[in-house]
Amino acid sequence: MIVYFLFKVIANKFITINEVQLIPPLPLIRGTNVNLKGIVHIHKKIDWMMAKFLITYNFRHELNITFVDENLNGCDLIADILKQNCPLLPGRYNLSATQEVLKLYWPGFYEGKFTIYNENGDQLFCEEMSLLMK
Repeated sequence: MIVYFLFKVIANKFITINEVQLIPPLPLIRGTNVNLKGIVHIHKKIDWMMAKFLITYNFRHELNITFVDENLNGCDLIADILKQNCPLLPGRYNLSATQEVLKLYWPGFYEGKFTIYNENGDQLFCEEMSLLMK
C-alpha cells in the first residue's frame, strides 16, 4: 500500500515538488529502508545550492531535542536523488531516493524542515514535515 506523504511548502521560488510518496507508508520503522519518490520542477536555472536539514523531537511535550542540523552541498545531494549535476536547467526531474531509518531515532513524533539556498543566500525552496516513528 502506498500512502502519500503530504508536507507543507513554505516557499518555492525556483523549485516545486509534486506527487511526493514515502514507501513504505508512515509511520516510519527504525532500522528499515524508506523510499522517497516525487516529481521536481525547476523553474529557473540553478548554478549552485546549499541544503539545510533540521529534524527535532518533542520530548514529553517539554523539551525539543535536535537530532539533525546539517548544511549540505545541494549539488551533491541533487546528484544523488535526481541523477543530475549542477547547474540544473529548468525542467521536470524524477525524484527517487532510498534511505535507512536509523535506529538511533526514538519512537515518537518528529518535526522537520528542509531548505534550499542559492549562492547568494536566496531561499529557493522550503518545506516543513511531520512524521511518526515506530
